[in-house]
Amino acid sequence: IDRINDEKKKFKNINEDIDNYYPTIEINIGQIKDIYNNIINILKQFQNFKIKLDLVGENEMRFDILFILDTTHSMGKYLKIIKDKLKFITEEIKKKCPLSIIYIGFIGYKDFSDLELGDEYIDIDFTVNTDEVYNQIKDIEVDGGDDIPEDVAGAFEMALKKHWGAGSKLAFLITDSPCHGTSYHDLDQKNKNYIDKYPKETYDKTEDIYFKRRKMDELVREFASKES
Repeated sequence: IDRINDEKKKFKNINEDIDNYYPTIEINIGQIKDIYNNIINILKQFQNFKIKLDLVGENEMRFDILFILDTTHSMGKYLKIIKDKLKFITEEIKKKCPLSIIYIGFIGYKDFSDLELGDEYIDIDFTVNTDEVYNQIKDIEVDGGDDIPEDVAGAFEMALKKHWGAGSKLAFLITDSPCHGTSYHDLDQKNKNYIDKYPKETYDKTEDIYFKRRKMDELVREFASKES
């Protein structure tokens, strides 16, 4: 009997220890409902906030992606791949930055001789309607180009004039040729057929047609100075 009583005391002590370390929690249903309603309201506010950002379009979550594409004749073999990859690149960035609002822009450039013939460069400003951009890009046909280098500087000047947002910025230059200016390439030294007709980055064929570009290093510095 004494042994049984001793075991009862031990069991009682165990229960008391459990109560001390794990006190009973009194659940108030009303309080739980209040907490639930507060969470719902917070989520609704967050959802409205996101919608508002979409409408405004200028905010810290904006992510601008600009594709600058050489559309001269030599790019023909790459064009189909590029068209497919533009969408792939955009979707991959969306996966990496799920909270960002993606804006897509596009520039398709050629060379001075094409401008002389009245062939305008393609310039699509930043938009959240990425499908619209892809639909315009899919109809691009490559042609033109005169010498080996192309008017990369002209494309950069167009890019810098775009309405960039206040958020992150990313630009892709897709080309198989350098810019004009013998200070930026050594094509003439490697092959006599690779001539740069505009070694000083200036097109001055006639009195009526004259294209002056800023130097590439100046343009690149301006790109780098933009906040990202």
